[in-house]
Amino acid sequence: MAINLNIPYMPDAIVVAHGDLHEDAETLRLIAVSRHIVVCDGALTRYLQLTDRRPDVVIGDGDSVKEEELERVGVPFTKIEEQETNDLTKGVTYALQAGWKRIAIIGATGRREDHSIGNIFLLPEYLEMGAEVRAYSPYGWLFPFKGSLTLETEPGRELSLFAIEPKPMSAKGVAYPFEMRRFTALWQATLNQVTEPTVTLYSEGIAVVFISTEKR
Repeated sequence: MAINLNIPYMPDAIVVAHGDLHEDAETLRLIAVSRHIVVCDGALTRYLQLTDRRPDVVIGDGDSVKEEELERVGVPFTKIEEQETNDLTKGVTYALQAGWKRIAIIGATGRREDHSIGNIFLLPEYLEMGAEVRAYSPYGWLFPFKGSLTLETEPGRELSLFAIEPKPMSAKGVAYPFEMRRFTALWQATLNQVTEPTVTLYSEGIAVVFISTEKR
């Protein structure tokens, strides 16, 4: 798999989660260019503060949606009462069932730490479900991968890897390269830095990579 971070991402759908939603240029660009918008019910208030664009669907268990806001956007509320998955997963599942596989997630992090951590480590499950998914904040991108991953990017960006399983991983084009290392704790492959325009990563198990939007 290859990802060119120098080219703006053009998702089939955005899923808007109930974390921090920032009014930065990239968030607004993603909302503008995405073909479809799926808003989790708790995120609707903040979403409506960012844009007038009508979402395709508002989805969730209904515990925090406001009737007047649903009337304002004029879209039906898709209520899914089961509690085995969170609203973000409901949104991603809806997008995949609609055939929208290139998915950007905004609002996945911020607010409560347990929600942020949970949402980040749901990304490997979305990969296994067949999604090409990225979670975005103004601070960076998070995406899951398995096997080989080539990143076209800019030197100076911060990069961290999170091994979901203690299986061999490699990294080249970074300040601290490694070859077929097994990491047994989530923090062990974090706080690296891009040194080459092309970064080559490999993981025998599913891993999550974070790369910062800013350069040092």
